[in-house]
Amino acid sequence: MATVSPAEVLVEVLNGFGGNGAATAAAAALQSQGFAINGTGNANSFEYADNVIQYAPGNLSGAYTLEAYVTGTTQIVESLDVPAGEVQLVLGSTYDGIAEN
Repeated sequence: MATVSPAEVLVEVLNGFGGNGAATAAAAALQSQGFAINGTGNANSFEYADNVIQYAPGNLSGAYTLEAYVTGTTQIVESLDVPAGEVQLVLGSTYDGIAEN
C-alpha cells in the first residue's frame, strides 16, 4: 500500500448517512491533519452503511493515504466519475471520526 503525504491528497467529503454536519466536521478534521479539501456536501443517498473512498484512476496512493485516517469500515473503489487528482470520501453509518496520525 503506497501512500503519499496528506498535503498531496485533494478530498471531497460527502455525507452518505444523514448525520447533521458530518461532512463539514470530517472535512475540518481532515484539513487539520494536512489534507487539501475540495468541498463538502451530501451523497446521492443517505443509505451508505460503510464509508466509501472513490478515487480517480492513477490515484490509488491518495485513497490509501486517506483510508489510514478514516475510522469505521471503509471500501476503496476506483471511479471514472471522480476528477483526476481527487478522492471522494462518502461517510457511511460506520463512520466514527478522523484518526490523528
